[in-house]
Amino acid sequence: MEQTDGKVREPQQKRSIELKQKLLDAAIKLFSEKGYHRTGSNEIARAAGVSVGSFYSYFRDKKQILIDVLDYLDQRMDDSIRPPDTEPGPDKKEFIRTLLNKILLAHKNHPRFHKELVAMQILDPEISEITKKRDQRTIDSYYRGLKQWADQMAVGNLEAASFIIYKAVDSVIHEIVDLNTGIDEAVLLRELTDLIYRYLFAE
Repeated sequence: MEQTDGKVREPQQKRSIELKQKLLDAAIKLFSEKGYHRTGSNEIARAAGVSVGSFYSYFRDKKQILIDVLDYLDQRMDDSIRPPDTEPGPDKKEFIRTLLNKILLAHKNHPRFHKELVAMQILDPEISEITKKRDQRTIDSYYRGLKQWADQMAVGNLEAASFIIYKAVDSVIHEIVDLNTGIDEAVLLRELTDLIYRYLFAE
């Protein structure tokens, strides 16, 4: 039976932080393998090697751990695609190519979980709304990144360009990770890099 109330805590000590991380990792694994609806909170606790009581110390219920998993994966994505070696430089095409490769690698970390999430977006209005907000945060980050080249771009509306690029990248990455396109991923990334570069700079 799922617990839906009660107080939860944000871990401060190293041991508590590690314990919560074990629960998040176990949830990702089980949601990927069995699906969200076929996984219970007790099972997540057992897989993490902690007590059920410990689970409810950090999460109200299974839905909350799913939401925290999404936040955790978002942060990992941010960390993986925004290190110092992807700071903008004079070679715009190389910057785009490097960024796309990092996005692809980040999505490959938990491909089965991403498939489960796609299905849940259709069935669960709350997850659908969370996903829309996540998408918008990514679009906003694209916008901030593109502003540095605004005076060199051929596009007329940077906000619309950020949306279009996000949709193009998300679609191609999804095809590479989740579906068998029959086209080598290096070829797809090269063509996507060229598409974005020419769209933005008309060269």
